[in-house]
Amino acid sequence: MMIALLILLIPTLLIALFFLNSVAIPFAKLKLYHKKGMTFFFSPLKGYLETFKPGYKEKGDYFATFKDASRLNPEDSVLLSNIGRNPILLLRDPNLLKEFYRKHAYYNKDGSIEYYKPLFGLGLLYAEGD
Repeated sequence: MMIALLILLIPTLLIALFFLNSVAIPFAKLKLYHKKGMTFFFSPLKGYLETFKPGYKEKGDYFATFKDASRLNPEDSVLLSNIGRNPILLLRDPNLLKEFYRKHAYYNKDGSIEYYKPLFGLGLLYAEGD
């Protein structure tokens, strides 16, 4: 009886943890950032990569969805999405981009950035310090 209960309980807990880590927590993080003036896309696990896939299939351009969002909501200055569990902000307003580059010390770059350095080099994207 006890073993049968454990056999049912363990998979249920694993599924609940998976849902929590891959859907509920990432969505809650995005909702913290979501404000007026932001186009919002959420896709569990793959994030914006999955969101932009239809644009690529239809138009041959991964950024077709991004461009369409800009056309449909020209007043929105930020596109908000996710990569896995992490929120990402794609800035569309030139003034926000300037502000971002002027105050880059305020923004943390996570450990995954090291993975891309050999590909992109040490340009503005990876600059640290003054």
